[in-house]
Amino acid sequence: MIFTEITLSYPCVQYEVEVSHFTARKSTAIEWLILEAISKCEKLSNYEDIPIGNFF
Repeated sequence: MIFTEITLSYPCVQYEVEVSHFTARKSTAIEWLILEAISKCEKLSNYEDIPIGNFF
């Protein structure tokens, strides 16, 4: 004997998201050197003859 029928359902919605997290901090010495080198390489057209001491 069946008294009632119950259908269980719930909405199923899927979203694709990208999550990133960072904390503000001072860059380390090696990170600073890398960033400095990238910015100088963008500004200079011919940097292959510059001594490394003058580059940084």
